[in-house]
Amino acid sequence: MQVYCLPITEPFMNKTDLQLRNFVSFQRQEKMMRYRNEIDQKLSLYAALVTRMGISKLSGIPASELLFHSQPNHKPYLISDASYCFSFSHTRNFVLSCINTSIPVGADVELIQEAPLEIMDLVFHPDEIQFITSNTNNTRISFYKVWTQKEAYTKSLGTGLIGNLASINTMELLPYFHTWEQNGYMCCVFCSHKADPKITTITTNDISAYYGID
Repeated sequence: MQVYCLPITEPFMNKTDLQLRNFVSFQRQEKMMRYRNEIDQKLSLYAALVTRMGISKLSGIPASELLFHSQPNHKPYLISDASYCFSFSHTRNFVLSCINTSIPVGADVELIQEAPLEIMDLVFHPDEIQFITSNTNNTRISFYKVWTQKEAYTKSLGTGLIGNLASINTMELLPYFHTWEQNGYMCCVFCSHKADPKITTITTNDISAYYGID
């Protein structure tokens, strides 16, 4: 399992970003432009670029030849070679992308901030709530650990955060999560088979160099 972490330090679209748009699908470009804020457009762009790069490196298929589509539940998949599974997430100046072979994966990243503990009864299983509230020294960290695990798991299923989320107990799935803090963000990847992810932190310069943009 290959995992890429990409901090975004510049919140506005620049000349390089505009050139890099040519390396993603028209569907992705349209999705980008539906975001009102430039930082969100940029995050959407780089999430696609990182994932395309990672799959190309693993599969040997040139990045320009990779074709993607979305299932009815909006979960994207690779038409070019269905044996490669991937998931990505972006939030507040950070992109997380996870790529695996054969076995579906889920990825989520969240900025660690004040935790909305009042929603726990609506979205968390009693065992998850017990885990969070028992950590009296830092319930905020525990909250985001559970939240990213729940989202990564449901993304691996292709459902996302819908339905009766409180019925899902991520505490029973802990061996299949890899969860860590990085620069004020909580990151999580899920795979239904225990895996040792290779985590690589890259920069926007690495992306532009890969696609041949100076």
